[in-house]
Amino acid sequence: MMSIMHYGECEMEHKPEIIYDYNRTKWGIDALDEKTHNYTTFRRKRRKPMAIFYTILDIAGVNAFVLLQAKEDNNDIIRREFLIQLGMELVSDHMKRRLDSPFLRKDVRNSIFDILGMNPNEAPGTSQAGKEAPPTKSKRRRCSI
Repeated sequence: MMSIMHYGECEMEHKPEIIYDYNRTKWGIDALDEKTHNYTTFRRKRRKPMAIFYTILDIAGVNAFVLLQAKEDNNDIIRREFLIQLGMELVSDHMKRRLDSPFLRKDVRNSIFDILGMNPNEAPGTSQAGKEAPPTKSKRRRCSI
C-alpha cells in the first residue's frame, strides 16, 4: 500500500505504519457494519444504484439515531422503534398525497388507510360528495392539411 502519510515501519510490530493505523481505527467501520446489518433496508437487487441507495439509507438511519441520542441525552429510546417512526415520517406525506389520486386502486387505498391508521370515511379530501367528475377529453380527430 502506498501512502504519503505513512513512511516507516511501526517499531512495536515490525509492520508498515499504514497497517498499524488501519488496525487501530478499523473498529469504527466494524461497529457501523454491525448496526446497519441488525436493522437493514437492503433487498437483493440486480441494479447497483439501488444497492447503493439502500446502503445510504442504512447509514443515514444509524447517523440519525446517534444524533438523536447525543441531542436528547436519553438512552431509553430503542433503535428499532426509532427506525420505524423515522420510516413512517418519511413516507406518510407521500401516502397522504397518493390518497388524492382518483385513479388509485381500492385495495391500495385501503392499505394506505390501514398503515396511516386513518378511517376511510373520515379522511379529509376523500369524500365523493363535494368532488366534481374529472373533465372528459374530446375525441381525437385526424389531422388533415
